[in-house]
Amino acid sequence: MSGHCPRKLHVASGDLAVADVPRPDTVSGTSEILASLSCEDRGRSMSNSSSILIIGAGGHAKVIIELFQAAGYFEIAGLIEQNPMRSSVLGVPVIGTDKNLLDLRKKGINKAFVGIGDNARRVRIGHYLRQIGYDIVNAVSPAAVVSGSATIGRGVAIMAGVVINAETRIDDFAVINTRS
Repeated sequence: MSGHCPRKLHVASGDLAVADVPRPDTVSGTSEILASLSCEDRGRSMSNSSSILIIGAGGHAKVIIELFQAAGYFEIAGLIEQNPMRSSVLGVPVIGTDKNLLDLRKKGINKAFVGIGDNARRVRIGHYLRQIGYDIVNAVSPAAVVSGSATIGRGVAIMAGVVINAETRIDDFAVINTRS
């Protein structure tokens, strides 16, 4: 079996193009959710996926929400915001503050992603989430191409249009922005 899944991508002109996207089980260092999905599983509906908590509710979190919704790997359980100023973002409820993280973990939400744009805060919060038992997952756009020989850390955001070539190493909590 080939290490790639055929994937249709929407390109800027509105036409469809076919790209070779690595099978999740061939990408070194990805989160276990990607590593455990077959080509067929990638197309499953969100009703068959597990829940994730997104930390943050600002501009970067909005991009991450839409990325997870497009990918369909997880159902977003809710957002955590340090100082809640709204009840939802893009239809996803704000379900607590930093003080609720341990309780939410105990209630069975065990996957998280830090959707905060500030690099130092994202890394600091990501390490804290690991300490209290959260599994930090990656947010990979279905419109990204990742080499099967690339090594991807945890908590990495890979946006639409990104191409990650052979033997690239991306460390934890990196953001690889659109078309980079």
